[in-house]
Amino acid sequence: RGRPRGKTSPMTDDARMPGHVIETPTDQSHATFRWTVSFGGAACAACASECKLDQGAWVSCTSPFRYDDLEDGEHNFRVRGIGGDATADPTPDRYTWTIRKKPEARFVSPRPPANTNVATREFRLTSNRAGATFEWSLNANVTGGGTHPFPVFASLGRDGSFPITALNVTGERGYNTFLARARADAESSPTPLRHVWNYDLRVPTTSISSAVAGWNNSRVKKDGNVTFVLVGDDADPEGFPPSGVVGFRVRLTNVTVLTNGANASSVAAPLFDYRFAADGLTDDSPKMNSHTRRLTFSLGDVSNVTNGAYVLSAAAVDAAGNYADPDASANRFGANHYHVFL
Repeated sequence: RGRPRGKTSPMTDDARMPGHVIETPTDQSHATFRWTVSFGGAACAACASECKLDQGAWVSCTSPFRYDDLEDGEHNFRVRGIGGDATADPTPDRYTWTIRKKPEARFVSPRPPANTNVATREFRLTSNRAGATFEWSLNANVTGGGTHPFPVFASLGRDGSFPITALNVTGERGYNTFLARARADAESSPTPLRHVWNYDLRVPTTSISSAVAGWNNSRVKKDGNVTFVLVGDDADPEGFPPSGVVGFRVRLTNVTVLTNGANASSVAAPLFDYRFAADGLTDDSPKMNSHTRRLTFSLGDVSNVTNGAYVLSAAAVDAAGNYADPDASANRFGANHYHVFL
């Protein structure tokens, strides 16, 4: 008797009462509660409050108080007044409600990459609702887009009657869009899960120049910083969208014995073999455009390198994983090789 009491008037942010356990559940994952504390039949401005959610601990709180990222299921909110002598109301007010979110389709981690050079992709799905089934759609491929209207969703599994959570789809060159939605208890995902990817088969071209070396087969002093400018171009002459150059595979090989007429099998092992270089990749040159990237590459300290003939080989790598193999017979000579005498 005479203890402070908490009286609740809980509501969500849009001023709707959260659904009671015996009413239609709400699909909102947040709730805001407001209340007043009274003492002796009048509002108590000096009284404090404590709140508790489900099995959590009592915590100090003030009205209004908001909870976010709540899980599906039944929840119980309790609030009690605290008097000036730190005495708590022994009969906290409680509010019970149920959250049942709409079914959502989600990718099982990791999410599929945005660029690939493989036609078939596997999509693994899960849902926030246990036992959910899935429907999927693959758009008609749209080069340069990915916003084409989609066909009717197809059930994943026999009429969608049991949960199959993975499928393989085969894309077309260019952009493809995959949609998936979950179904549970006669409800579908309000917003389908979407993944757009670029199926890119174009191998980028590579060229090498050097202001230090001057031109191919020139002599370079070993006590200086020997640098090269690598340029990769991922443009597709057929008009398919490029995935973009992301770096270069670079190799430096001593070819002195080969230059002197020895058999190629006697060539020394590379000083470094296909090192991946991406630091400093840029498109800031006036000659660059949306599908070209350049990189200034330094040989580093070569003062202790044996005098002789060397070849720098480079292959631009795009985001889909495409690159030209410099060892292939068609790629052993050309703009992606630079010969110097150190």
